[in-house]
Amino acid sequence: MPLLQLSQVSLAYGHVPLLDHVDLVVEPGERIGLIGRNGTGKSSLLKIIEGLAAPDDGKVWRAPQLKLASVPQEPAFLPGQSVFDAVAEGLGAGTKLLVDYHAATHALAEHGNHDDVGADGTGAASAGGARRERRLEPPAQDRDDAEPPAAAPRTIQSRTSRAG
Repeated sequence: MPLLQLSQVSLAYGHVPLLDHVDLVVEPGERIGLIGRNGTGKSSLLKIIEGLAAPDDGKVWRAPQLKLASVPQEPAFLPGQSVFDAVAEGLGAGTKLLVDYHAATHALAEHGNHDDVGADGTGAASAGGARRERRLEPPAQDRDDAEPPAAAPRTIQSRTSRAG
């Protein structure tokens, strides 16, 4: 069952047709990209899909309980609002959870408890009264002593031609 279906949709501004009897079906899992020059109807098509504009002719069908989300072409930001805050606003009920998580991870990154790690990358941490040593090292690809990755096997195909 499709998520969205446009049948013979037309839209014009004045005498300039933007959409001329357009048919479109969007199935679950499909990804669609709109490419075109300025003024060719991309934004108008999206507004029709969202229900923010009505076509001059044709039918638009949306699956029951379909949820659509979009980012305006020219969003309005509050003064001093970060991109993160603007994006997080679009999450509805999940906004507070994401904002709290974001703040906690940044606080840990800046002010986390790093007392157990020395300047040389070694340190002791205790767990249940036991003492264990650990050494923090960069990933192998970032170390000078790392082995270079093995070359991928190559297949060489030759073509022969026969004179006929």
